[in-house]
Amino acid sequence: MNRLVINVIRWVARILGFLVGLILLVFGILSRILHPSDYLQMGETHLEVYLFLVLWILLLASFIIAWSREAIGGVMILGFYVVCMAFRLFDGELIWGPPIVGLLHLFCWWQSRKLTSQAPGKNVSK
Repeated sequence: MNRLVINVIRWVARILGFLVGLILLVFGILSRILHPSDYLQMGETHLEVYLFLVLWILLLASFIIAWSREAIGGVMILGFYVVCMAFRLFDGELIWGPPIVGLLHLFCWWQSRKLTSQAPGKNVSK
């Protein structure tokens, strides 16, 4: 795979990560910050609300980290997504944005690492 394709996939992952992060920020975090009493009336405790906010903020931070450190950011995105799903922080809905972004970042990191490890002048594709 050549560098141009990897860079295109990298920018798709970055833009998709930005959009997913923006959606999570607007609909998830801000709704709980601006209207916490609505969620407390639905049976959530203060601990659940704070856990929700901390995990979502860490998920958003992992999107930012993935811009410069693709491997670390990709693993963090997938890890926090699994934790959020384990605590059912997405209201029972399966959201595909974060794992797709995490996998795309890990794919770009893996392919870039493969390209840099090849000796210059060698053509391995046949």
